[in-house]
Amino acid sequence: MAEQSVPFLRENSTNKLFRLDARAREALAERLEKRTNVNFEEIEEVSTLSRRLFPVGLELDFRTLERFRALASFSQFQLLPHTQITSHRRFLGPIIVALKRLSWPILQVHLRKSFEGQQEFNARVVEALAHNVVATLEGSREKN
Repeated sequence: MAEQSVPFLRENSTNKLFRLDARAREALAERLEKRTNVNFEEIEEVSTLSRRLFPVGLELDFRTLERFRALASFSQFQLLPHTQITSHRRFLGPIIVALKRLSWPILQVHLRKSFEGQQEFNARVVEALAHNVVATLEGSREKN
């Protein structure tokens, strides 16, 4: 059963890489539209970055792979309202809901930078954990 899930993980990771690549391209396109200091060398450098969390050929057990898949998935999030915006009030409810819906995009603009920083931190923590796993495995192999 574990062997059947690993190709799914690879496929799922591949889809995430395509989304990451698309987001990077969109960010670069936005910078180009704003005419900030971006050049083709930077674009080329970003396109050649390694997106692998673990080195090729490293054998990890299924449980570790699942944990890292979950960590990588949870490290990224979207800034969305926690629940559907509603109100239980019969007459004032529609006004309250309209005000909440109008205020949410304004809040998103102000909170986006903080959440982007948190996502970057989360990604760096997952990367550091992966490097620790690799170093531990290589250290244990050297002892044997």
